[in-house]
Amino acid sequence: MPLSDLDDDSWFENFFANRVLPRTGKDMGEECQGFFAWLADQEPELYRRIQSAESEINSLWHPEADRDSFKTACKTWYNLLMEAKQAFEAWKFKQKEAAALVGKQETLAIR
Repeated sequence: MPLSDLDDDSWFENFFANRVLPRTGKDMGEECQGFFAWLADQEPELYRRIQSAESEINSLWHPEADRDSFKTACKTWYNLLMEAKQAFEAWKFKQKEAAALVGKQETLAIR
């Protein structure tokens, strides 16, 4: 059923559950274990912006809200998550490089 055919009460839930969440889950991937803990610790401002975007989505989740505003809020939230994911992946890459360097140094020290 197209979103335009849904009544106001179910449109918001349907849009979020069937469009926003699946795309977000797919694009975030499975490699994000520890993501929110890292985000809160390493990028508190970005974490706060994501929480603010979530609050905006929640404030617009009612039948009287403007659907375009809701879509925009969802897009903002998604974009912030993708920004944070890129930063998280860069951090993880640096951590792996640092660990590999330590391993090489230990191997050289043993010789």
